[in-house]
Amino acid sequence: FIARGYAQPNAQGTEIVGPDVIQFSIVYGLREISSPTLSTNSLCAGSNLTVSANETGTFDVGNLYQAYLSDANGNFSNPILIGSGANPNSIACSIPNYLPSSENYKIMIRSSAPVVSSLGSTASLSIISPNVSLTSPQNDILNLTKTEQASQTLTAENKISGTSNVLFQAGNHVQLNPGFTAVSGTVFEAKVEDVCL
Repeated sequence: FIARGYAQPNAQGTEIVGPDVIQFSIVYGLREISSPTLSTNSLCAGSNLTVSANETGTFDVGNLYQAYLSDANGNFSNPILIGSGANPNSIACSIPNYLPSSENYKIMIRSSAPVVSSLGSTASLSIISPNVSLTSPQNDILNLTKTEQASQTLTAENKISGTSNVLFQAGNHVQLNPGFTAVSGTVFEAKVEDVCL
């Protein structure tokens, strides 16, 4: 590639820079990784899942495909490595046990050689935390149909009001502390059962 700079737009006027000869090479052409698909869209923290993606183009020998988990809001500003493998069509992943519950997690795939990143998964991933604590006013429920889940313990000190229909589910126990209120007109149910099926 030969570069020149001119004193006026559109290669007009005096040549003030160049000609500079810039050598470059084209390697393998376009490389892409598709948005990943997930073996499940809901699981408990500490569980495993398989992530799949398709690659386009040629990647270097020794390349690994790494699966990264977003934060609870679906942002990848500080992603968590949850699995890696040589085949992007089947990456075994393990979800950390300490994550908070959210229905908005996303997963992306990144290659190591060269570095190419996919977009986040189209479908969101719902992760259920081992322990959930519901407090007022942050977790108050007004005129909603909602299910709150924990794989171990759910502790509630929040208020349920209006026409809400609410189910609390936990693997070991549901604890209703002073301050918890389900006012007249609401439907409230608590169950101790496995939520990680």
